[in-house]
Amino acid sequence: MKNLILGLALLFFGTGAMAQEGFKLGFQGGLPINEYNDVLGVVIGVDAGYMWALGEVVDLGVDISYIYGFPEKFREGTILVDLPSIQFLPVAASVRIWPSNSFSFGVDAGQA
Repeated sequence: MKNLILGLALLFFGTGAMAQEGFKLGFQGGLPINEYNDVLGVVIGVDAGYMWALGEVVDLGVDISYIYGFPEKFREGTILVDLPSIQFLPVAASVRIWPSNSFSFGVDAGQA
């Protein structure tokens, strides 16, 4: 239960310091809803990246993250099953397009 509350707090209050150009650092938290749902309880991570302005409209950047999944613990009869944790180290390239000074959209593509 403690992990669930921690995960929800990180999910809703996770923050990042981002800028149009330069260094960015962010934190993330989540709850798994895919095939890891029975294996992991809470997922937290940290992101770091750098963006370069190629002009007034296009920015290019690189991102690296570390994501850690806390394992679930459950009983199977009288045996306590302790599952291993799962870690990811995603690396990505980013493109951001600025159609106006106050609005941008972009995409990150990478591999974990």
